Parts: sequence; structure tokens; C-alpha cells
Amino acid sequence: MTTLSRRPRRSSKRASWSRSDEVLAVVGSIGTPTNLATSKYLNSKGVPQILVLASTPKLDDPDNLPWTTTFMMPQPVETRIYAEYLLKSKPDARIAVIYQNDDWEKAIWAGSRRHSEPRPRTMIVKEAAYDVTEPTIDSQIVALKASGADTCSTASQCTVRRAVDPQGP
Repeated sequence: MTTLSRRPRRSSKRASWSRSDEVLAVVGSIGTPTNLATSKYLNSKGVPQILVLASTPKLDDPDNLPWTTTFMMPQPVETRIYAEYLLKSKPDARIAVIYQNDDWEKAIWAGSRRHSEPRPRTMIVKEAAYDVTEPTIDSQIVALKASGADTCSTASQCTVRRAVDPQGP
């Protein structure tokens, strides 16, 4: 099995394999951007994408992507679970949100606002986005801390968790 480490090369390599009939299926591929970039092509060739590790609703589309199945629960379900837990365990939370500036993260936080109704504007006191190309997220963390939030919410990479809680895992 070949492991591919660069997104642009990954997409073109999958297309190359499927054109030359060297691939039975793509299994457990990771990441929303890569899977979105290849799903239409693979489906048009009848190449299954099985247990895709991306929870974007765009890949949960059996009418247009019949050969694609995801492993993760859809974002709206995951978001509802987090929102319900927070509303029960800390109903007066003042939430600071940090998210990666991409479709996946934006969808999660849009869903969080929707599921925390009727009080999203009072619960979410500050939001900050970052791009993966940024060398640090220090300015976003400072802004979130200054907001007076008592809860920080993120589903981001380990870098964010270490910046928010340096003593964490």
C-alpha cells in the first residue's frame, strides 16, 4: 500500500490509479478537502470510497455520490450532541470558539449556533478563525481570552489545543 503525504499529489495519484485499473477501492482516506476533490471523479468511474474520514454533509449524498460512504457521523448530528451536552451541563456558559478557516469547521460552528437556540448570541461571546498556513494562533487566543469567556470550544488540530491549554494532552 502506498501512503501519500501531500494533498495535491494525493488527488492526482488517485485519479491515475483509477484510470489504470490498479485500484479496487479507496478505503479510509482522511480529510475533507482531499475527499471532496476526488469524490466526483471516483464515483464517475465506479470506484468506491469506503469509510471516508470526513464528516462534511457534502460527502453524505447517496444520490450524487453512490460509491462514497463516510465513517464519521455527519456534522449536524455531532454538533447537536455537543450543543445538547453544553446546554445541560453549563447552561450559562460564555463560549469562545476557535476554528480552522475551512468548510468543515465553519459548518460545525454554524450548527452549534443553530442548536444552542434560543440563546446563541449570549452564549457565544467571541469567535476566531485561523488558517493552517499561519505560523501561530497567538493573536486569536489573546482575543478569545479577553472576551471574558469561561468555556472554549474547538474541534481543531492539536496545535490549537496546546495553545488553549498548554498542560493538556
